[in-house]
Amino acid sequence: MNGSLLGFLTFGGALALSVYGIKLQSEGLQKLSSGWVRRVLSAMTRNRLMGVLTGLLTALLVQSSAATTLMVVGFVNAEILSLLQAVTVIMGVNIGASLTGWLVAWLGFDWGVGLLSLPLVACSVPFLFSSNSHRRSIGDVLLGLSLLLIGVFLLRGSMPQAVSHFDIYSFWAGFCHAGFGSVLLFALLGVLLVLFTQSSQASLIVVLLVAGAGWIPVKMALALVVGVNLGAALPPFIASLPANVSARRAALIHLLFNAFGTVWMLLLLSPFTRWVARMVAATGVGDPIRFYQLLSEVDLATLTLISSPHAVLTPAQLELQYAFEGCRMATVYGIALFHTLFNLTNTVLLAWFDKYLVQFSARMLPQNEGGELFRLAYLEPGAVSTAEIALLQADQEILVYAKRCARMYGIVRGLYTTTDETDFLEGYSRVEKYEEISDRMEVELANYLTRSSDTRLSDGAKHDILAMLQAVSALERVADGCHALAKSFNRRRLEAVPYIIEMDQHVDEVLTHLEQRFDTLLQLLRVTGLDEKYRLVEQANRQAEELAALQESLRMQNAADVNDRKYPYQVSITYLSILDNCALISASLSEVVEQYRRTRKGAA
Repeated sequence: MNGSLLGFLTFGGALALSVYGIKLQSEGLQKLSSGWVRRVLSAMTRNRLMGVLTGLLTALLVQSSAATTLMVVGFVNAEILSLLQAVTVIMGVNIGASLTGWLVAWLGFDWGVGLLSLPLVACSVPFLFSSNSHRRSIGDVLLGLSLLLIGVFLLRGSMPQAVSHFDIYSFWAGFCHAGFGSVLLFALLGVLLVLFTQSSQASLIVVLLVAGAGWIPVKMALALVVGVNLGAALPPFIASLPANVSARRAALIHLLFNAFGTVWMLLLLSPFTRWVARMVAATGVGDPIRFYQLLSEVDLATLTLISSPHAVLTPAQLELQYAFEGCRMATVYGIALFHTLFNLTNTVLLAWFDKYLVQFSARMLPQNEGGELFRLAYLEPGAVSTAEIALLQADQEILVYAKRCARMYGIVRGLYTTTDETDFLEGYSRVEKYEEISDRMEVELANYLTRSSDTRLSDGAKHDILAMLQAVSALERVADGCHALAKSFNRRRLEAVPYIIEMDQHVDEVLTHLEQRFDTLLQLLRVTGLDEKYRLVEQANRQAEELAALQESLRMQNAADVNDRKYPYQVSITYLSILDNCALISASLSEVVEQYRRTRKGAA
C-alpha cells in the first residue's frame, strides 16, 4: 500500500473480506452447534468453574464473542440464566474469544495461507450446493475459514512493511516512546478500532498485522489488544439498553469486568510484556521485543535486502534474516499468548467477586419501582449474527410468555373466590393489563420470528419458526380465554347469581384441572431431556382428555339439574360460560403442547 486511494481501498477490501469470512464461519458454526448450545446452556450451574467453562465452550462453538455475549444477555433477559450465572459465563466467553488470535497466528502467519485457503474453497463447493441444510452449513464454515485466510493473506500483502517506509516508521516511532501516555493512546486506538470494524476478531487481526509489519513495538501492540478487549464489551452494552434491567446489568458487568482488566493491565503492562516475551523466547521461536529493535539497529539497505524473498544473501545475512523472521513470528505469537493470559488472569482475579459485581450493578442500575412487566427477551435481529442463535432466545421468550399466561390465570382463579369488591376490581384490572401485554407480545414475537425467517436458515430452523409462530398464537388465545373467564366471573358478581354448593365445587374442580395443565406446560417448556419431554407430552394429553370428559359430564349434569328444577336456567348461563371459557383455555394449551412438540427441541 503506497498511501494512494487505491492502496487504501485495497486494504479496506481485504479487511472486509476477512470480516465477511469471520461472519460466514460463525453463522455456519452456529447452525451446526445450535443444539449443542442449547444443551450446554441448559446444563449451567452456579459453580464458578462450570460457568467459566460453559462460556468458553459456547464461544468456541459460536466463534463470535459478540454473538455469544449478546446471547447471554438475552438469556438473562429471558430468565434462563440468573445474573450471577451470567457473570462467570461472560468471563469464559472472553477467554474463548482470545483463541481467535491463535488461529490467525498459526494459519495466517506461520503455516502459510496458500497451502490451505484454496483447497478449502474447493472442499466447500460440494457442500454449498447440497440440498441438505446441515451440509450447506459445513460448506459455510469451510468457505468462511478460507475467506478469512485469504483476507489475512491480502491484508499482509497490502500492509506496508516498516522497512520500506522508514519516514512513516519514524513518524509512528514518535508516538511509541512517550511512556505511559503512549500506552493510553494505543489502548484508546484499540477501542476505536473495534467500534470501526464492529468485530473484535477483525480488530485483533489488524493488530497482528501492524505488529507483524514492524510498525509498533510489541508493548504498544499489547496496549492495542487491551483496548480491543475493552471495546468488545461496548456493542453488547449498547444492544442491551432496550432490554430489561437484568439484561442491562449483565452487559454492564461485562463492561466493568473488561474495564477492570484494562486498568490493572495498563498499569502492569511493562512487566507483563517482559514476562510474555520470555515465555515466547523460551520456545526458541524468537524474542518479540527484539523484533522492533532490529528495525532501528540494522541499516535500511540490509533490512530491505533480508526482507526480499528472492535476494541472494551471505551467511551472515541469512542468519540475520532467520533472526528477523523468528522475531516477527515471536511477536505474532506473543500477542496471541498475551490476549489469552490477560483474559485468563482477569477471570481468576474477578471470579471470586462475582456476587459483588452483581451487587454493584444493582446499585448502578436499580429496579424501577413499578417493575418491568413488559419486556421481550430477544434482542434486535441485527444484534445476533444469525437467526439460529436468535431462535434460542425466541424459545425462551415463549417460556416467558407461558409464565405470564400462567400468572394471569392465577389472578383469574383468585377472582372466583374473592368476596371483597375492592380486591376483585383490583384483580380484574390486572387481568385486563395482562391481556394488553399478551396482545403486544404476540405481535412483536410474531414479527421477530417472521423477520428471522427471512435470513439464511437451516431446514430445521425453518420448521421451528413455523411451530413457534403457531405456539405464540395459541398462547395469545390462552390469554384471551383467561380474560373471557374473568368477564364471566365479573358478570356473575354484577348479576349476583346464586350458585348451589355443587356448582361451586364443580367450578373449583375444573379450575384445579386447568392449573395442573399450566404446571405441566411450563415443565414441558423448561426440560431438555427427550425422555422427560415425551413423558410430559403424554401427561399433558392425558390431562386434556380428563378435563374434556369432566366438562362434558358437567354439562350433562347441568341439563339434568335444570330439568329437575334444582336451579333456574338463568343461573346456569354464567355457569356454562365458565365451562366454555375453560374449554377454550384447555384447547389452546393443547395446541401449544402440540406445536412445541413439533420443534427440534421437542423432537428426537
